Amino acid sequence: MEARQIIADLVSTGTLAQIATNIAPPRYAKDLEQEVAIVLLEKDEGKIIRMHADGYLHYYAVRVALNLYRGPKSPFAQKYRHLEDRVTIDANIHDSEYEPYEAIMERSWDICLAEIERWAKPGDFPYDKHLLAEHMKTWNMKRLSQQTGIPYRSICYSIEKIKERLKKAINENL
Repeated sequence: MEARQIIADLVSTGTLAQIATNIAPPRYAKDLEQEVAIVLLEKDEGKIIRMHADGYLHYYAVRVALNLYRGPKSPFAQKYRHLEDRVTIDANIHDSEYEPYEAIMERSWDICLAEIERWAKPGDFPYDKHLLAEHMKTWNMKRLSQQTGIPYRSICYSIEKIKERLKKAINENL
């Protein structure tokens, strides 16, 4: 039996249709069945005959169907499923309605500085302010721990709390 006949038998007996309906939803099943048949027809005839003789052509058809359906870069997905990201741009939106990024960052920085100054009230020890300033010099909590003698975990905990407080202040004031 030649390869075209073997593939025609898979189609006529409904084997490819069953594979496609088990893998894809009904709206894609028929297209997937046809794509699997095309892939099998494009395969080398000798390989198709050997797979059929060895009994794993059915398994191969299932693998082809899975790869076609699940693979985002497969021809089937590109042709039928349209998985690419689509971004809809509203033509009524003008850039002038939005504040420039630099201005937002400048305001955020000003809010952070005001919040940090609020922590260091007269008569209080400004631990968080100084710890944050030292951290911003090195950006390395391990080195900061070695330089100051403050336990590493204490620095990590304090810096995380400082970040939370600054984020909260920015979110409240922006």
